[in-house]
Amino acid sequence: MDRGLKQMIWMSWTLRSRALCSNYAIPSKITQNISQNYWTTHKDIYWSERLEPIKKIMQESGAYSSIDSIRILNTITNKRLNMDLKDALDVLTVLVKIVKRNRNKIDFMQHQGFQILCEQLKQKIRVMSLPEVVECLKLLTFLEIPASTFIMQSLLQIIRKSINELHIDQVHLLLCLLKKMEPTSLSSALLIALPIILPNVINTKLDHEDLHELSLALFRIKTDGEKDVVVTLCKSIQSAIKRNPKFSTTHILKNIFTTLCFMTDKEYDSSVIADTIEVVQERLFPRIHTLYMTDIIECIHAITYSIMNRNMAPYSIVFINTLLETAMSTNVDFIFGCKILKHLNNMQYVHVPFIEYLLQNTSLEDLSIYNTDILLHALSNANYKLIPWIHLEMKFLSSSFLLNCSIKFLLKCNIYLAALDKYYPQLLSAVFVKTHVKTLKLSSSEKEFENLLLLYQSVKTCYPEYKGPWPSDELLTYVFGMQYLLPKSTLKNSLETAMGGSQYVLSSLKTKIGHNIDHAIIMRKGGYPIAFNTDNSNVPENSNTYVEELQYPPESYVILILEIPSFSYSINTGCLLNVKRIQLKTLEKWTGHKCIDINMHIWNSLPKHEKIPYIMQKIRNECNDIIPEM
Repeated sequence: MDRGLKQMIWMSWTLRSRALCSNYAIPSKITQNISQNYWTTHKDIYWSERLEPIKKIMQESGAYSSIDSIRILNTITNKRLNMDLKDALDVLTVLVKIVKRNRNKIDFMQHQGFQILCEQLKQKIRVMSLPEVVECLKLLTFLEIPASTFIMQSLLQIIRKSINELHIDQVHLLLCLLKKMEPTSLSSALLIALPIILPNVINTKLDHEDLHELSLALFRIKTDGEKDVVVTLCKSIQSAIKRNPKFSTTHILKNIFTTLCFMTDKEYDSSVIADTIEVVQERLFPRIHTLYMTDIIECIHAITYSIMNRNMAPYSIVFINTLLETAMSTNVDFIFGCKILKHLNNMQYVHVPFIEYLLQNTSLEDLSIYNTDILLHALSNANYKLIPWIHLEMKFLSSSFLLNCSIKFLLKCNIYLAALDKYYPQLLSAVFVKTHVKTLKLSSSEKEFENLLLLYQSVKTCYPEYKGPWPSDELLTYVFGMQYLLPKSTLKNSLETAMGGSQYVLSSLKTKIGHNIDHAIIMRKGGYPIAFNTDNSNVPENSNTYVEELQYPPESYVILILEIPSFSYSINTGCLLNVKRIQLKTLEKWTGHKCIDINMHIWNSLPKHEKIPYIMQKIRNECNDIIPEM
């Protein structure tokens, strides 16, 4: 097909879809980084008479360019300005603003004007208050003044001597600054000492009605805080929010929310953390539309972490959906969108409108190997096929793209495409020809072997017209022989009870193309179980039981049952995700038997008296032509 025609097809689909979203301007706030919050200047500059020459420079420029910083330092050198402490801090603040605006690296220590400025600061160090010392250290650190210089060491020495006078916000800021500095004996000692004094600061100086201080304290103890301190902070946060809901800023609420999510895998009181998350989430929800894009990504990352580390930790579908809707309404670009989509993939969250939005806002140039992986993963999880494949095919079938892809990526890519019923001989042969036992053993985990087996099964059953090369016999023998351990659960016992005895249930079966099946039963119409022939006297003890060799009477049906872990399902839709969906599909097609998946998270959470009715209902739902409704 002509390239121009392909682009026209893609463009017509894109324009048709974009009718849903009319405004595509990316606001500048999206580009702001959350770390900038550490560097906000504490006040506007008060221009004293001594700083009139510098004020004039800034008024003439009005642009805060890097040239202005040199002009300011030249003025200090030439006019020998005699500044007091406030003047010196104001000049540092101006220099920081210039650096923030331009992002140009300037070696200030080599300029005579800056040396004069530092000399005047050194003369006034003894009269500095502790907040002024911390502020001065912050400004100099932002200007990348080495920690080994005399001025920095002098400031750190004052902090060391006054360490017990620090408040929580100062401790928090200093820990951030010290981690940015080059290590010196003094900075390293403070990095050790500051966390040690935290409990005392929290117990004696923390304002439990100040949400800002509470958020900083929580952040600083999130990894190794004492359990009772965490409980106290959480309860104080709940009280502060409920008492003064209007005085809790969006930024502080977001910080508390993300910190709590990252604490869900620690050995803290999970109930008090969950309750606090709920309170914070309720206050943050109406303000989601004011979040920066980096804030949205941070929230989704935190939720992902919580879910992945607590398996099925509490979360709100409405909250996540609103975060995604806000990202779309602010016209998140494809790169930021892929970061979000990566987190959604990791927590098995399917959101078709967000996938569609990204498809509308992508181009061939955006589709790196990394982004293609993320996009195909999301499409396969959602089982979403209504896209113009021509556009994607132009990318992942190009020779330059294939040359730069690893076998691992091509294997994943083929799995994702197989889940969408898409097969490309060029991609399949690239995997089957280049994959060898030795190379996979050296560079891969068991997951890659499982994926290779799954791809082989998928092509064998669902793409019979494939005429390309297959994996080597050595490789197939290896993956067929991989040890499969039957999950430890009570499902087998309940299944035997439901059917009427152990003779009606067969476990740990295989197919001749490598499927592993947990359990099998035979039923005839009306829902009556049939016993298996258990005469195994001539069968070796460790031999496999193959589904293809099962004997059963006419007018009866074999039902295969698989125990599926919770992470194989979408957490918001409950649908099977790509890999297990392929497994069930190929198993049904290869054997011709009905397959039933049991979500083991749901199973394990059921009370004992509900387990057998649950099994029978699952069988009835999948096999309603065999078992009539009661």
